[in-house]
Parts: sequence; C-alpha cells; structure tokens
Amino acid sequence: MDVCYFRGTKLNDQNELVEDFMEKCCQRVKTKDKRRKAGWDLESAGLVLRIGHRGSSKFYRVYENDKGLRFELELKKELAKSFQKLLMNNHLQQLENDLSKLFYSHSFSSLNVNSCYTDWLLNRYRIGSVQKKFNVFITTYFNIESLLLSDNKRLIFHFLRILSFLRNQENIKQTFKIDDDSQTFHVVKFRLVDFLRFIKVNERNHRQRTNILEIFKEFEYLHDFKLQIFRTTLDDSLSLNSDFNGNEFSSIVMIPFFKIKKEKNVWYVTLLVANQFYEYNFPFQFKDYFLIWKNTHQFEVKVQILQLLAQPRPKKEFYVEKFLAPFDGLSNSKKTKIKKLFIEGIEKEIENRSLELKFQMIQKDGSVKNTNQLVPISLTKSKYIYFYENVDSKSFLKNFKKLKDYFPT
Repeated sequence: MDVCYFRGTKLNDQNELVEDFMEKCCQRVKTKDKRRKAGWDLESAGLVLRIGHRGSSKFYRVYENDKGLRFELELKKELAKSFQKLLMNNHLQQLENDLSKLFYSHSFSSLNVNSCYTDWLLNRYRIGSVQKKFNVFITTYFNIESLLLSDNKRLIFHFLRILSFLRNQENIKQTFKIDDDSQTFHVVKFRLVDFLRFIKVNERNHRQRTNILEIFKEFEYLHDFKLQIFRTTLDDSLSLNSDFNGNEFSSIVMIPFFKIKKEKNVWYVTLLVANQFYEYNFPFQFKDYFLIWKNTHQFEVKVQILQLLAQPRPKKEFYVEKFLAPFDGLSNSKKTKIKKLFIEGIEKEIENRSLELKFQMIQKDGSVKNTNQLVPISLTKSKYIYFYENVDSKSFLKNFKKLKDYFPT
C-alpha cells in the first residue's frame, strides 16, 4: 500500500539543487537516529532518496522525474493489513484521516523542511495549525517586491483586515453562482460599528469613523489590483491565471460590488466577495497587534514584519539595511523607536509561538552571531538577521484533521 504526494516543478526550484535537498534530508535523518538508514543516488529515471529499510513495514522514498518530485510512503505487513481492514469495513473517513496523518508524520521526520521542495508540507502544517479566533490578523504569502512597489499597499492591508473580520462573522446574506455555476459570490452585510470594534477604533470618534468609511469607498481601486501580489510559491486557490489562452479568459476581482448605507441611524456595509477570497485557507494567523496602526511609521514597520513572517521557508531572512533605509532622514532617537517597534512585533509573535526565541545575525563586519536576545543595537550592527518559524509538528499531528484539498494522492 502506497501513500504519495506529487509536487510539480516550479520556477524558483532553480535556486536549489535536488541532490542538495536529498543530502540534507539524509543528514537530518542520521542526526536524529543513527540506526535509521538514509541515502540517495542517481538512477536512469532520475534521483531517488530512500529512508528506512525496504523490507520494513514503513519505507519512505522521493523520486525525481522530468515533471517534479514524488513523495511516497510504502506500507507493508501488519500495518498495511490494519488499513485494509478499515477499507473492508467501509470506514473510509477514518482510513483517509489515519493514512494522511501517518504520511505527514513520516514526511516531517524524514525531510528537510527548510527547502522549496517541502513547501507543500509546510503549507499543510500552517493551514492545519490555524485556529478559529476572533481578534486575529490572517494573511497569505506575498510576492514581496510587488507589494513593496504597490501604490495600493495600505488598501491591501485594509482588505486583509476586513477578511479577518468576516471569517469570524456569521453574516452571509446570500450566496449565488454565475457562469454555469463555475463562480460563486457571497453577499455579506455587517454593521460598521462591529468592524470598528474589531480593529479597536473609537466608534464615537467622528473623524476615525469617517476615515474608515473612506477606506471602503476606496475599494473601487481593487478592481484594477493585480492578483500577482498574492501569488505564492504554492499551487493554491489564490494563484489565479487571468491570461488569455486562445479558448477562455477569466478574471476575478476581490470586491466587484460594495454599498455603504445608513439605516435607522446605523451605518451598514454590504460587500460582494468572490468565494476564492472568502473561503481561502489562509496559512498565517497573527496576533491582533497587527490589526492596528496609529501612524505611517507604525504601518510601515508592521508591514515589514508581516512580510518577514509570511516568507514560505521556516528560516526567514530579514535584510536590516533595506528595512532601515526609508527612515534615514529621521533623528537617531526616532530611528531607535523604529527599531524598538520592530522588536516589539517580533516579541509578540514569539509569545504567539509563531517564532522561536533564537536569532542568527550576519553582522556588517562579516561575523556570525547566534543569540536569543534582540535589542536595537542588534539591528544597527547587522546586515541580515535570520528568524526561525516555530514548526511544532508534534502538536499538529496530535490535533490532526484531514483536509480534503490536502489528502495525498
């Protein structure tokens, strides 16, 4: 009995050799358990990584072909028979759940997760680890350069705040489909005051209420917003293709319709949201600290932190000099405040268990420093700082629930 996942080749794979990935997987396995066998070699069809003994009940392999990599767990003996019993007794849901859990368990213990070739594994982990909470900021992976250059950066984050709000509201007024049922839209209606409370804006402050109303009015500019900013290294539902292929052309905007109306002295907002955005499995969930910003500097710092945290790999690179460049004209005291604000955001995500309490600093003199302390002088002396995502696979597997879209096939 085999359980497998096929990952197709992607453009950014050119930055990492498959043999380097396989070698690091072998090193990981042997470091954890010297008795466990691991090795790779080149065969006629491509590279093959083997972990475990061929005759054992569990044998893990990774095959290379001209279209990508196939990750496979082969089950034998009594273990395979236990799953066959579930199939014979028609316990299909338990069969799928148990097989998926076993496959992900062995993938985590066998593979180097800090690699482009295991993006599918980390994405499943992140989505499966997201918990339904009210005051959180949800986001996805970003094409960072596109986001930094976008004139709509602030508007994009307003949109994400609204999606974060909507995900925890039972406010679907109507759902309908168009184009032979191929596209679904949701009409959602909510009180403006509820959204203001969510983002911790003083609902009695007329100026702040007016500013939020203006934000909703600006959503018309999202009609021209390019989805490439949300494109990821993964083949997920936000990687939409709007290129004409000779037979069909389709383009989906975030909010094709909205209305703001006062009813009995209460402001209501009505939005039409494409299902791709409303039901999207967001891989990242951050503290409500990121829902709020008081000024431009705070906003820019929090955007930079979110871009850092939302990098696909668990070892996250932060280019300090690039971060500090927009603040060059500020006084030293204000620059120190900017650094403290950045550190505060990092500490929030360490508290949130999103990041580990360890940092690697590549300093301007070329030296490398590993530490568990981050202070303003650290940013001053560093060219790059590496942060580490807290990948808690044990908790993930303990609370594992099969997702239809991520069942290995």
